Amino acid sequence: MAQSSSLYLAGFEATAIAIAYVLHDLGHHPEHQDTIYNEIQTQLSGKELTMDLINGLSFLDSVVIESLRLHPFLPIIDRITTRDYEVTVYTSFIYSVNENQLKKIQFIANVYF
Repeated sequence: MAQSSSLYLAGFEATAIAIAYVLHDLGHHPEHQDTIYNEIQTQLSGKELTMDLINGLSFLDSVVIESLRLHPFLPIIDRITTRDYEVTVYTSFIYSVNENQLKKIQFIANVYF
């Protein structure tokens, strides 16, 4: 129970940040603002707002998903390799997995690099 307020605030902050990034991205793409506005007007005109109607806003859903892809909450990617890869970061660091090494290694990368 001692951490319940922290969990509440963490969830609130994540939601607020996601909304802020969606609005930021829409601010840079006014053509998509018009598309979302028209979708809302078409789908919700004269109807009571319900979760089913909100879930039916497919373009809005796509915009939120794309914004979350561009601005992830957890800025790392965790993958396990299944074949040979060469990863170059800033051209000064090269890490390569080859036949002599284990195939299934865990690779974690920060998405902001």
